[in-house]
Amino acid sequence: CPKRPSWAKTREEVEIPGVDSVEWGKLLADMAAHRSFRNFQHPRKRPDGRVVHLSINGKAIFDEAGKFRGYRGSDSDVTEYERTRESLATAHDELEMRVAQRTEELRRSNDRLRGEEAKLREILENSPVGVAITTRKKDYSRAAGERLLVNSALIRMFGEIDREGFLKTPIEDSWVDLDQLAAVREVLKGGGDLVDFEAQRRRKDGTTWWVSMNTRPIKLDDQDCTMVWHFDITERKEAEGELRKNEALIRALIDHLPVLISIKDLDGRYTFVSPAFTRFMDMTAEQVIGKKFSDLHSPEASAILKTADQAVLKSGAALQSEETFPVVLGSSTLLLTKFPIQDGDGNTISIGTIGIDITEQMRAEEALRMNEAYLSALIETNPSSIFLKDLDGRYLLINSAFEKSMSLDRNEIIGRTT
Repeated sequence: CPKRPSWAKTREEVEIPGVDSVEWGKLLADMAAHRSFRNFQHPRKRPDGRVVHLSINGKAIFDEAGKFRGYRGSDSDVTEYERTRESLATAHDELEMRVAQRTEELRRSNDRLRGEEAKLREILENSPVGVAITTRKKDYSRAAGERLLVNSALIRMFGEIDREGFLKTPIEDSWVDLDQLAAVREVLKGGGDLVDFEAQRRRKDGTTWWVSMNTRPIKLDDQDCTMVWHFDITERKEAEGELRKNEALIRALIDHLPVLISIKDLDGRYTFVSPAFTRFMDMTAEQVIGKKFSDLHSPEASAILKTADQAVLKSGAALQSEETFPVVLGSSTLLLTKFPIQDGDGNTISIGTIGIDITEQMRAEEALRMNEAYLSALIETNPSSIFLKDLDGRYLLINSAFEKSMSLDRNEIIGRTT
């Protein structure tokens, strides 16, 4: 059959492009029931081809007998409103899509953060360095913060077994020197961080140990915190203590030994002299340090010392000799021992000298030689027979008079009993 024109169709048969079928069904139901309706929106194409959106209102009209007579209607152009609504809907859809994308990105980021946090905790837990994360306070006047996280290395350092108990123990309880704790508080209170801060701490059993601490501010669960690294330096501090004792002992020996001790660099300049050396030289240490021996003594004495130094540098071994050096009163005889001072690679970096003043000993030996010569001459020239025997009766000494009386050669008598 031929297609009917739109004016020949019922309103149920008319299709309005762009109208939701459900909304169209509700309007038809209202009209069939003679009910008023409001804000039924639908698009319409104008003769010029432009599409507009209309909003229609219909009020049901009844006569005095209550018989339905029709609708009194009105319409308005809501094209701009509809375009705005569509734009808002599009923007809303785009926003929801972006929110969904951002939510997914945040979820992935949180998953990565949780993974990184798990890795960090694993690294911290297995680190040989003691690590703690503590609360970062605005006021450190009374407390030093609270531990939130500690690793196994730190627990071992403090001699603890119970992790939870260690976390609850006040940090102040483990400090030996409260002045050191006060210094830490001042640094943190001022917003600074500890850098290689050395302190003595106390273990659970009461024994003490030394620690070097470094801190950095971090965020943990959106909370301002401090990460503290603990390095056990007990062995180093004990070694330093022993070194100080040894240095004090060596210093005391050098200060009180009556020997001349000096150290020169490879250019022959003094870098160290002992008190005995300065007394012997009748100078202060300041007058000697940085000088060469040739600046202080005669060219002859300097040449002897330079030759000895060169011998030590060449051989790399100690050298001992006796030399006479002029001083203010008379002359003194020194027994010198020169030796190389080497670095860890065996390279000579300095020359050390130990000098013992043996002037009195040499004078005593000379006096003894003179006395022995005088006594020998006195015995030998005596006209009386003189001899000396040991307890076994063997001749140890005879003079010429005794030799003549025995009519024997001296060598035939010495060592015999008759």
